[in-house]
Amino acid sequence: MKRKIIAIVILGMFLLASLTALSTAGIVTSATSEITAAEKNTNGILAKGDYTLHDPIKILSDKDFNAANGVTSGSGTQADPYIIEGWEIDLSGKDSSGIQIVSSLLSPVTKYFVIRNCYIHDGQEKGQDGIALNLLKKAQGSIENCITERNKKGIDIYGNGIQIKNCVSNYNDFGILVEPDGKNIVIDHCDLSNNIFDGILIYCRSTVTVTNCNISDNLNGIDTIGVGGIIPIILKANNNNFKSNNDYCLLINKKTFGNAKDNYWSDSKGPSGKVFPSYGLFLVWSFPYLTEPNPNAGPQ
Repeated sequence: MKRKIIAIVILGMFLLASLTALSTAGIVTSATSEITAAEKNTNGILAKGDYTLHDPIKILSDKDFNAANGVTSGSGTQADPYIIEGWEIDLSGKDSSGIQIVSSLLSPVTKYFVIRNCYIHDGQEKGQDGIALNLLKKAQGSIENCITERNKKGIDIYGNGIQIKNCVSNYNDFGILVEPDGKNIVIDHCDLSNNIFDGILIYCRSTVTVTNCNISDNLNGIDTIGVGGIIPIILKANNNNFKSNNDYCLLINKKTFGNAKDNYWSDSKGPSGKVFPSYGLFLVWSFPYLTEPNPNAGPQ
């Protein structure tokens, strides 16, 4: 009898250890479980329970950089930017973007800022964006270690020199949308996956660099729409992993120039059939290419 009890105890301990090992390895043990990026704590991005709930944030002038609008530190200079950090913004039923910063000629935003470690979700139903920046021409903002999920546009940007680093923008209509005339936009070490339409959509006359990103399971990985005037889109897309995008890894519309070298195009065969020049004037180099995924792509 004692031997049977001991055997049962040992078997129970073995099963518990096995389940713990599966959980540690990131394997979902329940078929009905959906684990999003916000439920993990990897690569410097906060886990879901580490955020503090906050109402949507709207900054329309320099005076709006205050504690009520989520500013946690900083003085607004280039050396000491305002920091908006640590917030979860649930947009369910809300008629506002999660974090919106708008600079206008009558009310310019001139201060420097960083949006960091924020989780913004569920704006899709009301057509709201996770983070929306309209900064005219000045290079003054960056977005770091943020998660935007289930919004219309995870991140919508217009301006100059905006940097998006180490972010996750999944399950939105569009992961990141660069509005017309966006200059020197940098998207680095991000995960842009499972968006309904494009991982990244770039509009005309913009200059964008995309490096070390995982771009997968979207309708298109990167989509460029270079219409209007004679100024083309300038795109540099290097060292990215494009995987399982439903239509094209890279959909090039007219007036797009640049290079898309050293990327992984879903398999070891390279970009053939996955980089699609739609129509009009284009010149994008996609060789050489990676035959295996870049292990250093995505949030670090």
